Amino acid sequence: MDEVRNLLKGLRRELAVVGVFSLFLNLLLLTGSIYMIQVFDRVLTAGRIETLIYLTLVAGFALVVYGILETLRGRMLSRLAGWMDARLSPPILAASQALALRGVDTGGRGLADLGSVRAFVGGNGINALFDAPWLPLFLAVIWVMHPWLGAVALAGAVVLFSLAVLNEVLTRAPMRENREAAQRERDTADALIRNAESVRALGMGATLMGRWQALHAVTLSRQGAAEERSATLLGITKAARQILQVLLLGVGAWLVLQNELTGGGMIAASILMGRALAPVEQAIGAWKQFVAARAGWRGIARLLSAVPSERETTSLPEPAGRLLVENVSYQRRVGEAPILRGLTFELLPGSV
Repeated sequence: MDEVRNLLKGLRRELAVVGVFSLFLNLLLLTGSIYMIQVFDRVLTAGRIETLIYLTLVAGFALVVYGILETLRGRMLSRLAGWMDARLSPPILAASQALALRGVDTGGRGLADLGSVRAFVGGNGINALFDAPWLPLFLAVIWVMHPWLGAVALAGAVVLFSLAVLNEVLTRAPMRENREAAQRERDTADALIRNAESVRALGMGATLMGRWQALHAVTLSRQGAAEERSATLLGITKAARQILQVLLLGVGAWLVLQNELTGGGMIAASILMGRALAPVEQAIGAWKQFVAARAGWRGIARLLSAVPSERETTSLPEPAGRLLVENVSYQRRVGEAPILRGLTFELLPGSV
């Protein structure tokens, strides 16, 4: 557990930097909406080509900066995942060896769990966790445009977050059962491969293959159940997001007719809400990967905590290479004549 605690301490600074990058990325995502408002409400009404050119240049520059920051964030997370692997893989392997010496076969689960965590941290799924906290920023901007638009956007956020929570509740048990079934299947397959010679000699191949096929069928069934539930909720989430954007456009059009909002504000609000709710949809799409990473992290913690910390050893000087034997005797069993009796000799470094 010391390795996990030390790693968590080291991760805080790096994750804080990624969080700062995420803040600026989400601020830069306002570029499209601001550009839209300025084009509709200033350029089209005034007919100034110079204004359009300068607005386009500023927006293009902001989006180039956005692309650079997005690239840097992705590279930082990729390197962070590699750093985690380099820090944790040696103690995980050592813990697995220590448990194997005690008769506990982990079957390489520790390194597999680390692979799940590394895939999530270094992939795109984790971006939703960094972007979701900035949802209130987009909602506040929409609310400033008009309170009615803000109310619709807030209701949409509540609906999608409720779907995300429902996704967690409905898929938690099937995914846990799927991981357990998959592990039993892998253990059986490893045993079949490792003991292939004995299995063939004893004529147990067909029986054990049938046992593995039964476990594999259970794994496929539970995996299918979890994926079907997640896919259903993801489809509902996408449909709900589109409906909310249409509803927001409808409310925005009504406000335009009431002269309470401009056409540019109506379209910009729709773009902003789509961007605000995108992390929730991404999180549901990447939920399986997140659940696997969460279970993997817990498995790593259990594995490392199962092995007690090594006691401190006494430091000894380096061997000088000089061997001195004095009056050594050896007998195989008590009562028998010694094979060696009173052996004494000295070997210096380099001598045989």
